[in-house]
Amino acid sequence: MKTVGIIVFFGTLFGLASMLSNQDGRYDRELQAEYRNWVKVMESHDIDVSKSENLQVLDFKNMSDDIAGETNIFSDLIYVNEDMREHKATVKAIIWHELGHYTFDLKHGECDLMNAERFEHDYYKQNWRVLRAEYIETILNKVNED
Repeated sequence: MKTVGIIVFFGTLFGLASMLSNQDGRYDRELQAEYRNWVKVMESHDIDVSKSENLQVLDFKNMSDDIAGETNIFSDLIYVNEDMREHKATVKAIIWHELGHYTFDLKHGECDLMNAERFEHDYYKQNWRVLRAEYIETILNKVNED
């Protein structure tokens, strides 16, 4: 009985430590690294990204093939389709796309990166500079309107 109590105690302690180390929610390390990169880029253009600090979940999730990512601004979550995990440039594009929805209320079609249709995986890698520049310009135009 004493052994069971010790196991329960250490299990609870481990669970509490895990919870406290990730107080802000669930974050996949790869997606979190891209989120940090996105923040740096936005801040280098003097774009306020403070709304993104509310984000509680940034993780991969099994979804149907026709869905690349998902944003829920009411639950402060962003998911990326698990099937995209191996396609780094596509994952980056999806994160930036979903953060555009979440942080700036960008709509589909406001720029190529906010397109509702997915491009081929190589497209994002080959055209990233142009996609990024257009995305940033779209955000700057939107925040300057407000």
